[in-house]
Amino acid sequence: MPVHFIPAFTDNYIYVAETPKGAWIIDPGCAEPVLDWCAKHTLRPSAILCTHHHADHTGGVEALAQYFGIPVYGANQRIPGLTHAVAEGRLTLDAEMLTVLEVPGHTRDHIAYWWKNVLFCGDTLFAAGCGRLFEGTAAQMFHSLQRLAAL
Repeated sequence: MPVHFIPAFTDNYIYVAETPKGAWIIDPGCAEPVLDWCAKHTLRPSAILCTHHHADHTGGVEALAQYFGIPVYGANQRIPGLTHAVAEGRLTLDAEMLTVLEVPGHTRDHIAYWWKNVLFCGDTLFAAGCGRLFEGTAAQMFHSLQRLAAL
């Protein structure tokens, strides 16, 4: 399934994952580039998935949820417009099964989504490191990185 990278800010990406029955926006820090991209590709998303509550991952959630009339999934009530709280386990969206992993460290309630060998991990893991510890501990981050390494 295609996963599209939409540049945001100076150093971030918003992801759009297409499925046979829908499309998900992952970690929309702002709405405008997603709206432009969806219009250009005539795509109507079916859900928003958030990994954590920081504004560079949630700043566009409310505008996109309202514009498209779609649900918002995440683990923290501080996510604007959250409609479905999720925790460790399985999540079915658009007839697709995702695994939700609790990966604290960057934030206490950071989660990742594992789907068809694609990982949406927010700020837990970067190409050359991991996210800063804002709310979690080094031990939590180490454990979370070990979990991701085992995938």
